[in-house]
This record gives sequence, structure tokens and C-alpha cells, in this order.
Amino acid sequence: MKLSCKILSGVLIPVLTLPCLSLSATAAEPTPVSAPVLSCTPADDWTALFDRAGTAGWLAADGIYSVSLDGRDALSSAGPSAQSLFFFSDTILGVAADSGKISRYYGMANHTAAVLDGNLPDASKIEFFYGPKGNLATSGNLNLFSEGQWLFDCFVQDGALWAIAFTQQNWKPSRIDLIKIPLAEDGTPQFQKFKRTRNVTPLLKKLADFDYAYGMGVHCNTESAGAPDPDGYIYIYGYRDNFAAFSQKDLIVSRIHEDDFPDFDKLRYWNGSDWVENIEESALILERVSCEVSVTPVTVGPYKGKYIAVYTQDVQSDRIMYAIGDSPVGPFDTPVQCYTVPETGDPAAGGKGTLYTYNAKAHPHISPAGTLLISYNVNVNGDDHARNTADYRPRFLSLDLMATAEEIAALQAATTTTAPPSVTEPVTPTTPAVTTAKGTDDTASGDRSALLPALIGTGIAIAVVGVAAGILIGKKKKRS
Repeated sequence: MKLSCKILSGVLIPVLTLPCLSLSATAAEPTPVSAPVLSCTPADDWTALFDRAGTAGWLAADGIYSVSLDGRDALSSAGPSAQSLFFFSDTILGVAADSGKISRYYGMANHTAAVLDGNLPDASKIEFFYGPKGNLATSGNLNLFSEGQWLFDCFVQDGALWAIAFTQQNWKPSRIDLIKIPLAEDGTPQFQKFKRTRNVTPLLKKLADFDYAYGMGVHCNTESAGAPDPDGYIYIYGYRDNFAAFSQKDLIVSRIHEDDFPDFDKLRYWNGSDWVENIEESALILERVSCEVSVTPVTVGPYKGKYIAVYTQDVQSDRIMYAIGDSPVGPFDTPVQCYTVPETGDPAAGGKGTLYTYNAKAHPHISPAGTLLISYNVNVNGDDHARNTADYRPRFLSLDLMATAEEIAALQAATTTTAPPSVTEPVTPTTPAVTTAKGTDDTASGDRSALLPALIGTGIAIAVVGVAAGILIGKKKKRS
């Protein structure tokens, strides 16, 4: 028996793993990188958007996903009139001083949302939503969708916003749900009218040696989403959690045709050569990925016509990776480390503990022309929750896709947008307006009580480098 730790959404707990077992699927052999390596630099203007020092209400979170509310998710497709939806997982609510110190702590929601008007990181144009049905409650149940669940990816299909949510047990998905949020005529989400489909069994398979969990990334390869080479399928990515390899996450992929969605009985899994009905035949298309990931079509630069996967290697590390593939299912080139996260191991601004980083992913539609916008999560070890907003909020990066001047001009003309603010002059955070989503009808069935404890990455994590992926041994302190 070996002591290791389970990792889910950046949280580690110690477990005993079984001796090494034979694997039911093998990873596709990556091909060598033959094209230029892409450079990655901080995108300080987008990082500043979620700097909530000196504000009240929504203060800090992890698990950030985004989608355009008009359904178009193509690279750099958002224009000045766009509305972007952000979903978060564990979120601190309270009051923060100008220094970022959290002076009053309301509690933690397990998921929240925000809507940004336009395609620029303007803090005066973002609204946050939390509390049951978006009623901005700051006591009792703080969750937007009532139950205490974490969120995987989100997308727009058939005029509605869809979110994939999961309930955990021992820090692993024990149930995966599908949440539907109607969109008003002006495109804004109607959180008060959400409906939940519980226990979408084709998205999760739990075995003695592996978990197969789907929903960590979604790519709508459809004409309505603006995909460059649409085939009408919604690609849903997941991971195989290998307990014998210290909870290593390896990328897997499934798909469902847009005409069949949301009938998940018609979901099929890629086995390396064909689409099959058995989730256990899911082929590994990338190894050592994070619990959250993205796969994006590239439409500019030397990788035009390819697909780029973005993730944090081994879930929780300082290594931001990308891999270039020939299709939504690969095969992918040898992964490239494009950025080393500087915050990892730094002392927490709150005065206790150190920082760790995890779960990188891309945000294609709001990416400035010629780049790919990437986020990663920052969290604090050694305390029951962050004491300063700087210790628990996403950071953003800009991956240079090396687009030509003509390609950049074409993208800018298509969206009639202007360049984002200079990174040397980040947008000054202000207290944004908040929208109360009114309504009394509860369209979600079942128990409305919070199922998860309000917790944030806590305790002491010790990284021990292993032969290949590394062994993470951690002790997490649980807060009720």
C-alpha cells in the first residue's frame, strides 16, 4: 500500500492506493513538436478584472470557466456588444479592505457566476451572481443552483446555457448533473428558472481502480458556435483518474451530435480509432493533465487548422502546458511547457501559509486577436480559507499564437473591437453592479440543502517528486 493523495479541483487529501495494476487503456504516443514553440506572458489587465480588494460581496474564487452567451465560442470572436458568462467553483463572499485583507467573512459558496458586458476586462461592466437562484444571499445556502456542487465546463446550445455540475464524495465526483439555464431575449441568463437533470450516468463511471469522469472541458464543433470546421458534434472531455498512479489524470473524450443533445444515451466515447458505447474503452489522448482543461481550434498563425489543449501538468503544479493536435481527438504533439507559474510556493498575502496553483484552461472567445487567453487558479495552503483576495483568485496569461498582421487585422475587423488596455495600465477594480435574479418558482427537484462543506484549499501539501508524474502527499484541514 502506498500513501498518496486524491486531487479534485486543486484540493488534495491523503489516501492509500493499491499496488500498480494493469491499465485498461493506453495513451496515444505523442508525436514530436515540429513547429515553433509559442511564448506565454502575463495578461495583467484580465487578472485585474477579478482583483476584488476594496469591495464587498463576491471576493475570490477558483474553477473559472467562460462562454459567450450568444453561443459563439470561436477564437477572438467576442465583439464590443458580447456578453460573457463566467462560472466559478468555491467562492469567498464577504468584505475586503483596499489592501485585499478580508475583513468580514460571510461564508463560501460552492459555485457562483458573473456576466461581463463587452470584450474588454472592464470591472465596471461585470455583475456577480450567488445565493439560491442569484438572489445574492449572504447567509445560509450561498449556492446559485441550491445544492453544494462544483462546476465543470459550460456552453450554449439551443438557446440555453448549460452547466455540468458534480457532487463529490472523498473529493471525487460521485454524481454528475446537467443544469439548464434559460436565456432571456436579450441573452441574459435566467438563473431563477434553472432546471437540473440529476445523475447523468453516461458522464461518470466509478471502478475499483479508475474513475472515468466527463465534463471538465467542452468544445462545440458546430456552425452556431462559430467552429472553423464544424461537424455538428459537441465534444465533451474528461479524465481517467488512475488510482494506482497516485491519482494521475489522463485526458479522454466523448461526443454527442447537437441534434441528439441532451439525450446522453447517444453519447459515444473515442477508443483511439472509433466512437464506441462503452465508457471503459475511452482512449487516453493526453497524459498527466489537470482536473480542468480546454481544447480549442486554432485559426491563426503556424498552427492554423490545428487544435490546442491547455492544462496544468499533474493538476497542481507550476507548469502550464499546451499540446497541438490534428483534430478534437488528436493525435497530439509532445506537450510543451509554455509558462512557469511564479506564485507557487510564495508566502500568502494573508500572513499564513503558502500559495499553490492548478487547473489552467483557455478562454478562446475573449482572447485578444492573435493570442489565446489562459487562466490558472491560485490558492493558499496552511489556513482554513484565504485571508486576502490576492491569495485566491485567477491569474491570466496571453499565449502568442504568432498570427500574421493580416490575420490579426481580419479578426479585429470581424469583431469591430479595439485592443485591450495596456498591461502596464491595468483596469482599476471597482465595486461592480450586482443583479438580483428575482423569482420564487423552484424548478430544480430534490433536496435543496448544501451537500458539500464550504471549503477552500487548506492544510499542508508536500510535493515529493516521483519517477514520472510525481507523488503529491497532502493533508487538508476540513472546515464545516
